Amino acid sequence: MRSCKTEMLMLDEFHHFVDSGHKTFEEVTEWLKTLIDTIAIPTVLSGLPECELILRSNEQLRRRFAARAVLSPIGFGTNADKALFRDVLHAWDTQINQGRPLWGLADWERVRRMHYASNGLLGYMAKIILGAMEILIASGVTELDDEVLEQSFVRYVWSDGEKDLNPFHPAFQFRRLNQAGEPFEPTRFSRKIDPKQGSLAA
Repeated sequence: MRSCKTEMLMLDEFHHFVDSGHKTFEEVTEWLKTLIDTIAIPTVLSGLPECELILRSNEQLRRRFAARAVLSPIGFGTNADKALFRDVLHAWDTQINQGRPLWGLADWERVRRMHYASNGLLGYMAKIILGAMEILIASGVTELDDEVLEQSFVRYVWSDGEKDLNPFHPAFQFRRLNQAGEPFEPTRFSRKIDPKQGSLAA
């Protein structure tokens, strides 16, 4: 790393180390501590909340990673949440279309549909938008419409998301796609859905 003049190390999906067994778990914490001391450059860990288990098990590691940031889904139950989600989409639109007409990602109807399509998760939003760009480039078209977003959702988020199960289809029923077998089926780390507001709740 030194010979390559590496300035930062980022270890993604670090939560997988938690599932490796007790003996290996202890070895991982010691290995990580030694690595950080040896390379002496900023190190970032990212992963699911169970990464905390690794830090809790070793006081020295906990001190080294005292600064933490949590990237939670953006809700849609309050005006502030809606405005934040819309601002993110507007930022995507303006960055992609510099010097060109915007796609209208921040139009309220599209904002609403995008929230159902991504469940407020920025990673899924990125998949849909970047996927739509690939579809447009491949087809030689520059204008984005809901049909392209519909295709992108099926291709990059959920292959079974057809018709009333696709947030960008006219027949969509505007419900959370969190049933068994659907893309946002809850896991033990999911934030729960508030059915009264149709929003993400802590």
